[in-house]
Amino acid sequence: MRSRNIKPDFFLNEDLSELDPYARILFIGLWCYADREGRFEWRPKRIKAAIFPYEEIDITCHLMSLHAMTLILQYNIDGDLFGVIPKFKKHQHPHPHEAKSRIPPPPVENSNTSFMCEIPQLNQCHDMSCNVTKCQADIRIPDIINNTPHSPPVKKKRKSNGAHKWPKDFSLTSAMRDYAINHMIDPKKVVLFFEDFKDWAKSKTPEPKYKDWEAAFRTRVNKAPEYGKQFLKKEIPKINIPKPNRINLLADGLKALTTKGKEEFYKFCDLHCLTEQEVKSIYAKAEAERSKN
Repeated sequence: MRSRNIKPDFFLNEDLSELDPYARILFIGLWCYADREGRFEWRPKRIKAAIFPYEEIDITCHLMSLHAMTLILQYNIDGDLFGVIPKFKKHQHPHPHEAKSRIPPPPVENSNTSFMCEIPQLNQCHDMSCNVTKCQADIRIPDIINNTPHSPPVKKKRKSNGAHKWPKDFSLTSAMRDYAINHMIDPKKVVLFFEDFKDWAKSKTPEPKYKDWEAAFRTRVNKAPEYGKQFLKKEIPKINIPKPNRINLLADGLKALTTKGKEEFYKFCDLHCLTEQEVKSIYAKAEAERSKN
């Protein structure tokens, strides 16, 4: 059985209305039962099993009623009976890959009736490379066949999301420093943490790309307990500065704070390992100088 087309005009046909309802259903069923040329073997029992498996009807009677109206035609070839739907090709469009008919065509004129059989032309649009035994055309046949060759799909280029590699001018900002300190990064290790993040970005293959590198740094800070256990154990190399020079160091820190701003001052504190007490003293001196001015 194959998928076929049925048009609304079928139900309004006055000639068909004279037939028994089972005969009309049989006519539709024969479209699906017949091959791509509208031919079928005239085997009433097999036809009934295919079209009316659950009804007890006289299938031979209904076949002959369709034959009497020339809706189907019975013919004999070498003692074997076959049937054909004369106007099958006018209303049906078999799939190009549907198997070719193995049933011989009827003679042009049937000796039992004056009806002239309309012999449809063979459809030569088969794909000869198709393995007919594996073709799925008999399972599902579309109502409309579009033989227009399809052009290969065009691959759409992905739109850039604005991500980029490590910017040349990207450096540690005061906002990034404050965020790191507020998330349990040792204030003395913030600069070292940033440099470690930079080394990771430069050494990774391929280099990572981000739209917002500050956001990437914040993510790195949030994941510090996961990836940075070894890093957090790193010791900052101590700079041995003679005690007499410590006063000069605090003066340089005060100068950095008053002239270059907090960002450079934080870097200065990290570089020279200033203690919290020393940082507070520098801030106090800075405030004193501002009040004098």
